[in-house]
Amino acid sequence: MAEAKRPSSIQLMVDWRLRSDVEHTRKAIIHRARSLAERLNRMADGLESDVNFGINTVGELQGNGVELDTWCAKLGYQRDMLKDFEQALAHDAKERTGADGTHAG
Repeated sequence: MAEAKRPSSIQLMVDWRLRSDVEHTRKAIIHRARSLAERLNRMADGLESDVNFGINTVGELQGNGVELDTWCAKLGYQRDMLKDFEQALAHDAKERTGADGTHAG
């Protein structure tokens, strides 16, 4: 029975980079969501305490919501890329070895 070939250094680097990008984006979404929630709470507090509270910040909040939506789409794309990369590695490894575990070359 042949040993499975270890991933190359370039494969390991790409895998690390994809995982790093996913984690960075995930943390950015958490930060942006908390920031947006804080701003929404301040706006709600202002509206509750002052009937004439100016809500000219709604545009800013909408912009932050759009930014958050963009980050979420980016995270989905990065997760899909990582999943596709992992599937390609698994497929490549499977082709290098036969179904019975012997080398296909």
